[in-house]
Amino acid sequence: MNSQRVDYMSIEEFRRRANMQIEGGWSHIPGEVFVIYPEFDLDFDKFAASVAYQLRHQIVYRSDGGVFARGLVRATGDLAILHKEMRDAKIPVNQKVSMAAAMYRRKHSDPTSRYMMSVRFGRVAITEHESIEVNASAQVTAQSDANLGGRILDWAEQAGSEPSWDSERKKRIADWAKIARLLGYPRYLELWHYNRSIVAKFVQVQFENQREQMTGGRPAPYDGSWGTENWRVYPFKLIMAECKRKTNVDDCYAHAANQLKQSEGDVLAMINDVYKAMIKYGSAHSQDFRPGSVPGSADAKYRDLAPFLNDLKKQLNDINSLMQTYTQYTQYQPGVFDGY
Repeated sequence: MNSQRVDYMSIEEFRRRANMQIEGGWSHIPGEVFVIYPEFDLDFDKFAASVAYQLRHQIVYRSDGGVFARGLVRATGDLAILHKEMRDAKIPVNQKVSMAAAMYRRKHSDPTSRYMMSVRFGRVAITEHESIEVNASAQVTAQSDANLGGRILDWAEQAGSEPSWDSERKKRIADWAKIARLLGYPRYLELWHYNRSIVAKFVQVQFENQREQMTGGRPAPYDGSWGTENWRVYPFKLIMAECKRKTNVDDCYAHAANQLKQSEGDVLAMINDVYKAMIKYGSAHSQDFRPGSVPGSADAKYRDLAPFLNDLKKQLNDINSLMQTYTQYTQYQPGVFDGY
């Protein structure tokens, strides 16, 4: 960022454009909310320059050196009010502060003509860089989260057609995106799968004496943690948490896709880990999770492992579970079921 430039388009020009918009009957697209982290400065011009720079990926910036952007962030007067509040709170110079920017574009059928009409600002929850407590507007924070939640669904659907991935991975992730879309925000954030790391230990014979400790004596489906490991992984929650830490939310697609890829691979590997462990116990017919498998209780054969196996089978047949998609396509590595 060129910290020396603080010039900006005049407020009079923005007022002229606003009047032209009114006279032309133009309407705006509902505001898209971004969380930004500008550096605070006692000098309002420098602070406004920092805010404008944070929004450089959403509005015209490089073509005019930021002149339009630095004027736009001043136009509503919100930024000046927030700056005064921060000065009164004695926030240190150069400290990063969290803000919500609601951006309103011109409504137009041609995306290239949806230029920015105005930006409104509000405070949001404090970042890890800030030491002074400044509370957020609950409405702004909730709307920001909801907007991000919608974009995560879009990215999940996009990942379901990632050209570099094999067809079955794409099908499973596309299924996850469908489940999440049907549940909607914020319910889809609660979608989870078992953590492969803890399951790999839990199903081994040598951990028989530790299973009650590992589950905390709770019934399946298991939750909570054992040591530093959690029983459940919530991939969509992880995606949202990571995206909230990024300055530019548009950078989040790669992270979203990688998290879904990681989870997809971990669930597949976890199921194979379970079956390999079951083979050590003897015949696995009664707990074959594939459609058409032989039904029956495994309580006598698998003892305290049986509740987990029964729950895993239930998860694999629950249409609202991330693990259900593994009952379709090719679920396991070749040869695992040979002889069954």
